[in-house]
Amino acid sequence: MIITERQAVIFKHSLFLLWLTLSLSICHLVEAKNKKPDWVVNYGQATEFPADRYLTGFGSAAGIDQQSQQVAQDNARADLSRQVVVKISNSISNQQQETETDLVQQFSSVTHSTSSLQVMGLKSEVYLDDHRKHPTAYALTYIRRTDLVRLYQREKERVQKEIGQLIRLAESNLEQKELALQYYFQTLPLFEKLTKSRMVLLSVGASSLLTQQEQESDDILLSQHEISDRIRQLAL
Repeated sequence: MIITERQAVIFKHSLFLLWLTLSLSICHLVEAKNKKPDWVVNYGQATEFPADRYLTGFGSAAGIDQQSQQVAQDNARADLSRQVVVKISNSISNQQQETETDLVQQFSSVTHSTSSLQVMGLKSEVYLDDHRKHPTAYALTYIRRTDLVRLYQREKERVQKEIGQLIRLAESNLEQKELALQYYFQTLPLFEKLTKSRMVLLSVGASSLLTQQEQESDDILLSQHEISDRIRQLAL
């Protein structure tokens, strides 16, 4: 088979077009692979996670090994928790100007340490930047606000119920001081859990301090302050 000069030119042109197409495809693949997510570029902010629908936290750590990834995720969770605590602190400052309630004081004591607030139900995304000189692990922690409200509303109701049961047991055993004290003491860590649930709900605008206090005063037979008084009286 004899190939004419024209056919040879067409063949070479076709090979060039094929090479060019493959080269462009490879470039696009490399670019897509190395493109950083919006939340990395914008330090935790992205159109995919709008602030009116999500709570987010951003973190990073040097390196891309498993330990670095874990540190980045821990930093992201801590960042989200700090944001929640800041919102609560602002609400407390406003409420303290109007009233000094037990609930406000409880919130104040818990917000003294952000490490005491571990938000439940969080999800995470991790991006690894394998830069030769500065490899870095990035993490985004997030949760939909509606999911957070639903989760903590259930937790609040569960803890309230457990506190109420323990108080009733203590009240029905006042003649046996040691047993009554045991039941009262068991409520104290539960009150802290209850306060944290209230804090998280408040941070997403699900309620206010005064509204919570009014609605929940009937759900628990005694307040934490009243239980402390009962413990002191029984310990005499």
